[in-house]
Amino acid sequence: MAQDKRNLQNHIKPLIGALKVSDVERQDISRVMRDIAAGKTAKDEKTKRQGRRIVRGGEIVANRVHALLSKMFQLAEDWKYRPAGSNPCRGAKRFAEHKVERYLSVDELARLGRALNAAKEGRLIVDPDAVKPAKRKRGGQKKLGPRSENPYAVAAIELLLLTGCRLGEVLNLRWSDVDIERRFLLLPDSKTGAKTVYLSEAAISTIGKISRNPKSLYLFPGKSADEPLRSIRVPWEHICKAARLENLRLHDLRHSFASVGAASGLSLPMIGALLGHSQPTTTARYAHLAASPLHQAVDEIGTKISQAMNLPA
Repeated sequence: MAQDKRNLQNHIKPLIGALKVSDVERQDISRVMRDIAAGKTAKDEKTKRQGRRIVRGGEIVANRVHALLSKMFQLAEDWKYRPAGSNPCRGAKRFAEHKVERYLSVDELARLGRALNAAKEGRLIVDPDAVKPAKRKRGGQKKLGPRSENPYAVAAIELLLLTGCRLGEVLNLRWSDVDIERRFLLLPDSKTGAKTVYLSEAAISTIGKISRNPKSLYLFPGKSADEPLRSIRVPWEHICKAARLENLRLHDLRHSFASVGAASGLSLPMIGALLGHSQPTTTARYAHLAASPLHQAVDEIGTKISQAMNLPA
């Protein structure tokens, strides 16, 4: 995963890269967590071609690094580089996270749709508030728009929203996983194992418009035809900025898919089946959204009863 690679390079190697796998102890992991949370590995530096490299720290980043390290040391045990049961991450506490579920409103969906269309057609304005392109210190001007984005990245974003899939599930899609006739994505592996994703007509339309690379097995090929697109972070940031969408993650498109289903009156088990949840408790986070159509229904009943009885509104 691209984010795991960045965390390895930006945080793990600078902090404990010099230690042997067998020598890392619980206090080393705790120190890594504290240092990342305090911003010790954070950076904002210039790179070649007049770019910038931004590395963020904080407690949430520290927790993601903890998860990566835990997996790495579990593999070290499996591969006999460490004794069984010696994973040093088990005793190092993670920081508390207060999850905020982010859902796109109807207006935000419309703005996102307009930005995606603009990105396809080469007329995306990345910064709508900019009066004119900002001058750079050396050569030329920063291009703020109009511009296009990688068409594979744009199609991947659309498919994320229309299927409720996870990012990795979409970016790693092969053409052999797509069953257009039966309207399925047949994923051989996912977070919960083999998975069938049901495709809407809108999702079928998005897939049908993808320009197929005859040399690639993937719907969204990367720089090399024999590998998938690794990251769509930069196009996503451009599209969100153009659509004036703040604090929206790619994973929030999955939540938005579920929220639209709940607001449409779908039951929680149905939403869970569409998302591929293996446990009903995972879908329970959408319970308050599922009440929305019930509120609408009770409002209609209450209005009719009040009108019939001539009760004041």
